[in-house]
Amino acid sequence: GTKEFASGLGEQCTILIGVAENGTPVAGVIYRPIPLTPLWAIGCKRENFTADSLDRNNSVPTTSNEVNTNMNGNFLTTNGTISPYVGELVESLGMNRLRGGGVGNKVMNLLEGKGDCYIQVRCFLYSVILFQSHNI
Repeated sequence: GTKEFASGLGEQCTILIGVAENGTPVAGVIYRPIPLTPLWAIGCKRENFTADSLDRNNSVPTTSNEVNTNMNGNFLTTNGTISPYVGELVESLGMNRLRGGGVGNKVMNLLEGKGDCYIQVRCFLYSVILFQSHNI
């Protein structure tokens, strides 16, 4: 989110806070402070608690290009260059590449229904693919 803020993309900036107990994640908060009405999501698995104030009406420009509803979905990526592997994956799935900035903003876009999937690729290590859940 820092790069997006410095680039004038304040709506893509997020603050993430995670809480761990004995090394195990137990709760988290994602906060998008820049829109007129700040947006957030919070959850604690142990307490079976979630709450949010999200942009489900697509009124805040939180991606660098338009959400496309005519394709097989929107694949969230960084605003910058993506690896050839991810580019080929997006193309083979027939999805729209949706440039979503930093990780916190991409996760919020999943929660808001703007993106359908996201994969984080760093130094040949692949994290879990996150798929949007419509039952949040």
